[in-house]
Amino acid sequence: MNLRERLQSGQPVITSELVPPRGAGAAAVRAEVESLSFADALNITDLPQARTRMSALAAAALVIQAGGRPILQMTTRDRNRLALAADAIGAAALGVEAILPLFGDPVPEGVEAKEVRDVDSPGLVALLSELAQGRTPDGLLLDEPAPTFLIGAAATPGRTSLENLADKIDAGAAFVQTQMVLDAEPSRPGSSRSARRGCASAPRSCPAS
Repeated sequence: MNLRERLQSGQPVITSELVPPRGAGAAAVRAEVESLSFADALNITDLPQARTRMSALAAAALVIQAGGRPILQMTTRDRNRLALAADAIGAAALGVEAILPLFGDPVPEGVEAKEVRDVDSPGLVALLSELAQGRTPDGLLLDEPAPTFLIGAAATPGRTSLENLADKIDAGAAFVQTQMVLDAEPSRPGSSRSARRGCASAPRSCPAS
């Protein structure tokens, strides 16, 4: 059962986070996949805290090689829409099933790097949806086959507005992912509205200690 089928089935889906190493150690990624084998899918972070690490796309490819199922996080911080589209097409070719568009952490003070922000996160959801329909952000038609992947949306219960979440779902998001939810009550209005729009909800999970 692939991730799309698992989400559509209504069964619990357990995800965990895999942070790529700050180096070229493929063995470190494989070891993480083994240690997180309880999870149905692994969120591969995209330069968290805006600091240099192995690329999320490379780490996702290693996760697939190790038998894991990556959810590739893509932030709008570091690439323009052409580069984002190119990475998404490459991810599909490598076998990535799902992509989670994110705004991304800001570049911290003192780090010599510029933010791009060519699109926002709802815009990235829309860009990925267009790719799945065979159209590029620069107005070209893709060669067959067009990329196929689940597109996600991130939400923070109690903080993410329903309008923002609805924009992402309307743009093509098929599942909503949050950080761990310890109090279900504040998240229920957003969850019910997501369900009415045909969107699955998957709070991020971790093993109990």
